[in-house]
Amino acid sequence: SQSVQVLKVVDQSIKALLQAISPYFLLRPAHKVLEFLIRSYAVHEHNVDDLLACALPFHATPQFVRLVHLLTPAGRWLFLAGVKKTGSPLS
Repeated sequence: SQSVQVLKVVDQSIKALLQAISPYFLLRPAHKVLEFLIRSYAVHEHNVDDLLACALPFHATPQFVRLVHLLTPAGRWLFLAGVKKTGSPLS
């Protein structure tokens, strides 16, 4: 249906945006973009793989820990449950 096609286009756009801002993950403007995506599109629920791909290069930072706190780690991301529980970055 048309709504399924629209959702696929939105998901592709979100993925492209997350890939584009990944190098700037530690900067405040990138945090504003992520906050908008989380509030408006619930990317922390619907686009977990793309969101973590954006942030994973910064796994040793407090910003990464804050992001993981928003997620429910499952499947391939289950190893992040410890980060969520302890509040300590991956080392």
